Amino acid sequence: MATVRTDARRIHKYLSLAAAAFWLLQALSGIAISFRAEIDDWLLTGVSTGTSVEALGERIEQAERDGLHVSGMWATGGIPGQYDIYVSSPEGDRTFRVDGAGQVLRDRSDREKFSDGAVFETLTTFHKSLLLGSTGSVLIGISGILLLTNIALGFTTAWPARNRWRALTTKPRGPAAARIVGWHRLLGLWMAVPAAILVTAGIQLAFADTIEATVDGGLAEPTSAPAGPYRLDPGDAMAQALARYPGGELTALSMPGEDAPWYRIRLRADGEIPRQFGATTVWISAVDGSVLADHDARSSRPARRLMEWLYPIHTGQIGAVPGRLLNFAIGCWLVTMIVLGLLSWQRRARRVSESRRSAAGQ
Repeated sequence: MATVRTDARRIHKYLSLAAAAFWLLQALSGIAISFRAEIDDWLLTGVSTGTSVEALGERIEQAERDGLHVSGMWATGGIPGQYDIYVSSPEGDRTFRVDGAGQVLRDRSDREKFSDGAVFETLTTFHKSLLLGSTGSVLIGISGILLLTNIALGFTTAWPARNRWRALTTKPRGPAAARIVGWHRLLGLWMAVPAAILVTAGIQLAFADTIEATVDGGLAEPTSAPAGPYRLDPGDAMAQALARYPGGELTALSMPGEDAPWYRIRLRADGEIPRQFGATTVWISAVDGSVLADHDARSSRPARRLMEWLYPIHTGQIGAVPGRLLNFAIGCWLVTMIVLGLLSWQRRARRVSESRRSAAGQ
């Protein structure tokens, strides 16, 4: 058993030293975006407004009359009654931030990476894929596997063989070096399990497409739809979807396309698991307004429910505000553990170096 602990401690140390900088950047970016939507909305207006799907639909139609192609719209997820409308034109892609009455609050080019709230988009993309697309997502997934392994190794090393309650409740004392090691161990014991759960969900999100295909957890698009010119405007489509779920909240709209002549409307239905953007989805024909498909996230089949739980677990949204605060705390915990671990290693390396110099001097 002692040999196992020694080997685990050695692997834990070298794995930490090898990946510390990467994990630190991931933790810091995760902390920065924990409440990104609320911060961005508050900095922009700080005002909550009611939502008029008719007004939002009119804003989308006006953008298309102005020669812009609208691909979709998402609720910001922060202050209620704010939405981002995504458009493209020959001059490039843009994002309109509008309130619930369709009034434009911000018009930002997607080439912008930092100003006008774009810094949050950049940080989110970095956290999810290192700004490297699908390759970055794979790297994030591999990093998550290494982090989860390291958490397990650290927990195995630190778990006391006896007097566990005392070990979990006694404040570290003694010289600075001993206190650093003690706090690293104590904080690791208290937070390892929730951190492991969060990291596990993050790993699965990084490989979500593969997992979804493996467990058959995707949403099936409509297999057929009426043909003809589009007659249903986006405002009516959103109103129709909301009417199917009384008390639900609009979270996203995807516009019809050449191969998909329907509106895809996403809602947070009353009674869903807590998450900012919900998972209930309604497909409505843009030709005649018929409902082509309807996914009620409150009664998802097991494979689909697995996929729907990953994001709210990783972000803490499944626990509402307390869960998100715990998510934020875990990010701070990881930063603290990295700093304490590096300080401990540095002090130990310095003592070894001084001991060797002293022995050489004799």
